[in-house]
Amino acid sequence: MKVSGLNLGLINGEKKYSSEVKLVTVKNIGGFSMVKIAFVTLVTTALAFSFLPTTDLQAAASEKPLASKPKVDAFDQAAMDAVKAKLESNLTGLPVDEIKPSPVPSLFEITSGSDIYYVTKDGNHLISGRLLSIKNGIVDLTQQSKQKASARLSPYRKSIVDKIKDEDTFIYRALNEKHRINVFVDVDCGYCRKLHKEIPELNDMGVTVRYLAYPRAGLSSSSAAKLISAFCADDKNSVINDAFASRPIPPKSCKNPVAYQYSLVRKFGINGTPNIIFANGDLWPGYLDAKGTLKEIEKRGL
Repeated sequence: MKVSGLNLGLINGEKKYSSEVKLVTVKNIGGFSMVKIAFVTLVTTALAFSFLPTTDLQAAASEKPLASKPKVDAFDQAAMDAVKAKLESNLTGLPVDEIKPSPVPSLFEITSGSDIYYVTKDGNHLISGRLLSIKNGIVDLTQQSKQKASARLSPYRKSIVDKIKDEDTFIYRALNEKHRINVFVDVDCGYCRKLHKEIPELNDMGVTVRYLAYPRAGLSSSSAAKLISAFCADDKNSVINDAFASRPIPPKSCKNPVAYQYSLVRKFGINGTPNIIFANGDLWPGYLDAKGTLKEIEKRGL
């Protein structure tokens, strides 16, 4: 079965958080995976699962040093291997890219794409939420783990995106090109439309923008059909401009890269739109205005 409703990160291009933590009980009955969800708040004297405003969490993650890596002994490794196998058997919609000890001794930390989860050592309870250290101020340990996981993917993203030809994107070229970014977009995404309005300023700054397709509702959605129609049009940029402006576009079909680009989303750790990939493969998960985009490019020395 597939697990839904576990992601608490970018939703429709916006950062949204719940005041609750999801506790998932996993059982396998008669060959069918049964998932029971309860809501809990987990607090210890040193650590807490909680939800704070985005700006507070980002500040907490960036201002504090990264937490030390928990040690792994032979017993933990055997337990992690068993839990990983159990999760992959019972939750086919939650691939486990990495499992390791968490800062809470009774939990393991799981990386799945760009998402971080915590699981009890018996593999029966899965927790989706943010883990905060409150021992010395507030440190967002989940955000730190996400940053590390995303950074590890940067070389892979770069190697794939560099192979995508310009003709397989919607490209808006800067006359005096100094930089390039690739952006995964959905024509029905409000923040994608907002970013689209930044294209003239980005081009004036020397930033060429290439759009890649991520119809969030899936390949059978109306968003996917619009992206395919735009790719197949004689003047595809003009048509996608109409799509972003909510103007009707003529339906067309042809050989197109939408399905392939859609298949990259999870591999790249993307779970919303817009998502910006810089020239070195770093990912920015959300909207940035033109000035903010250039600032991030220059910060990376690109």
